[in-house]
Amino acid sequence: YPMQKKRHSFEYLRSIAPDLKIVKGKFDTDATSLPLSQVVVHGSLRIGFLEGFTMVAPMETDLMLAEANKLDVDVLCWGGTHRFDAYEYENKFFVNPGSATGAFSTGWVGEEEEMVPSFCLMDVSAQTMMAGKWGM
Repeated sequence: YPMQKKRHSFEYLRSIAPDLKIVKGKFDTDATSLPLSQVVVHGSLRIGFLEGFTMVAPMETDLMLAEANKLDVDVLCWGGTHRFDAYEYENKFFVNPGSATGAFSTGWVGEEEEMVPSFCLMDVSAQTMMAGKWGM
């Protein structure tokens, strides 16, 4: 993905959400200043963000729990699989928004499974969070 397109996408997202937080993705080789993870505090909720390539096995619930505990977060959002997932485990919430474009598979989708473009919006208040998934 050319750096110019990445910058355009970043600037567009920043225009919608001025306090935009992003983390380094697997293919962001030129983005050396991006952090591998971020934690955002909203009210009493701590929400962590990371890209799945930084984890050994992003589909293993116990390893996801270990990542959430390492970041000391209530909610862990991760990416990299290009597949929507959301679940609660050990009093923590885990969400992967999927792939907004559904452009390509990373091997996390089964052979019989179709890649479905999706995204996730989270409505966060001081003590609660609602997540909604949209597929295209």
